[in-house]
Amino acid sequence: MGNDRGQSTIEWLGVAAVVVAALAVLLATDLARPVTTAVTGLVCRVAGSGCEGEGTGGGGGDPAAARAGDDEGTAGLGPEDQRSGATDGDDVLDAEEHAAIAAVLDSGDPAAIHDALSGLSDAEAAAAVAALRDQIALTDGVPQPLRVAANSERITAHIAELEAALAALDAGDDGGILGAVEDFVEGHNPTPDFVFGEPAPDTPAEQAALLEQRIAMLEGWIADDRQIIAFEPPTTLLGGDARIVEVFGDLETADHVGVLVPGITTDLDSYEGGLATSARDFRGAAGESTAVVAHLGYDAPDSLTDGATLTGERARGAAPDLAGFVNSLDADGRDRDVTLVGHSYGSRVAAEATQLGTDVDNLVLIGSPGTGVETAGDLGVDPQDVYIGRNGDDPIRHVGTIEGGVDGVLGGIDDVLGTDLDTGDLGHGRDPVDDGYGGQLIDAPPTGGHGGYFDPLAGVGESVVAIIDGRPEDAHVAADRGAGTPR
Repeated sequence: MGNDRGQSTIEWLGVAAVVVAALAVLLATDLARPVTTAVTGLVCRVAGSGCEGEGTGGGGGDPAAARAGDDEGTAGLGPEDQRSGATDGDDVLDAEEHAAIAAVLDSGDPAAIHDALSGLSDAEAAAAVAALRDQIALTDGVPQPLRVAANSERITAHIAELEAALAALDAGDDGGILGAVEDFVEGHNPTPDFVFGEPAPDTPAEQAALLEQRIAMLEGWIADDRQIIAFEPPTTLLGGDARIVEVFGDLETADHVGVLVPGITTDLDSYEGGLATSARDFRGAAGESTAVVAHLGYDAPDSLTDGATLTGERARGAAPDLAGFVNSLDADGRDRDVTLVGHSYGSRVAAEATQLGTDVDNLVLIGSPGTGVETAGDLGVDPQDVYIGRNGDDPIRHVGTIEGGVDGVLGGIDDVLGTDLDTGDLGHGRDPVDDGYGGQLIDAPPTGGHGGYFDPLAGVGESVVAIIDGRPEDAHVAADRGAGTPR
């Protein structure tokens, strides 16, 4: 579907046929006929021709009326457009068409989703967002403007929840709205302690201050028209385990896309000064055809001493979502150059994702404790396109330099005591900086610690920007170590 004046009727009907055929296979039930009929009708209304008398349920009629006077498509859709259009949404899309869009969103096919939604007029898109806000907000393949509009509404709704909680606190009785304080996992303050985390805000004054801070931050996102394409609030109002995916640049027009996956201590409260700032800085140092995505898609461990830091469980849980997002970036049929960048524990998440099968062109591992595999050749990416960078004084090296990581430590105890301790999922495997791991080793400075990777003009960060920007030849590579050698 689309509003592009250059598309022929035959081309649009071809799109309709593909979408209808896909739905017929996916919905091989009694629902198949009305749903596919509604999709065909919607396609014909957007195309504006060629469907009269074919029993599609949406053919014929006046295309201008179907567009509700709007010929600009979804490109101009914003939160205000969405809200104003929602009031008369039922006059724009009928129940069958809503059901048809919902069925496409449920299909799990990013290309079909993008094709089905990219041509909606502003009025039609507003109606779809009003009826299917959460599906549109969190489904890969939905065009960026629609996802931004839907997530803007989700953020606005969460602000209202926070304001209600703040009012309850001010009244002296939250009525349980905040959830138990013990549900607040340590480490959810703006400047979390890297090693031990931060204590929970356990007084009404501390809780109110946290809520006020979040309200101000989220209102700033709305006021600044931030390009948030996924937002899931914390599981409790005082929790920090939010999901945030934000675009810096324009995914629709970008030729190169960098996806940044953060590590431990990253949450709702540290996002703005950490991951968001890094992604914004990388985008600012890259070319105009490059977009950078901040992808906080999982509940990151809260500190170095958090037990979750020592296992791959959360990384494996986060990997399917990340892989699905990466694979949806070319839903519009363009072949973008995609670089996946994982920092700290996020490198384990990124490595788990690429092993599921992705369209990633480059994998960059910075400050990595390990990836759960023995060599770069096991990552599902050409080892020539795997880059590893670690500052000389990064404390994460203490995990990597011990043979086998945590497994190696406990194995050593076994050797001394003659025991057979079950290490389970502890550790992240081989140190990626080890020569036998393979991949390309980025030249890194002797200092910078665990967080010093995000200066886009110096150190490892400069090389990361070059790789994201499609200029890998400008990255400062200290050694090309090939596919690696298993131990």
